[in-house]
Amino acid sequence: MAEAAGFFEGFFEGAGQRLIHDATLRGAVDGWLMTLDEDAFTASLPLFRRVFSALDRTERRRLMDALFARSTDAAKGYRLLAGAGEIWPAHQARVLELLTSGAAR
Repeated sequence: MAEAAGFFEGFFEGAGQRLIHDATLRGAVDGWLMTLDEDAFTASLPLFRRVFSALDRTERRRLMDALFARSTDAAKGYRLLAGAGEIWPAHQARVLELLTSGAAR
């Protein structure tokens, strides 16, 4: 896991354009992230933050647009999941729990 996370950091250092323009690469990164168990993901959060905070504001916006399949010429917006209103409070609580437990370390 540590080797994979280190590779992730080195590979994307200063290269946010790769993720913005390459849907296959975004899919591969997403697939890798989805394989991480909760502990590995939580342990890697500082690394992910460093990697993505290195993107400038415009790159972050363009990456979010690419991730949510939005284009600048059509306002497609975010895709809503059926039942998202019911499951969001549990997800929000878990994210807050992870954030506050990480701050205590």
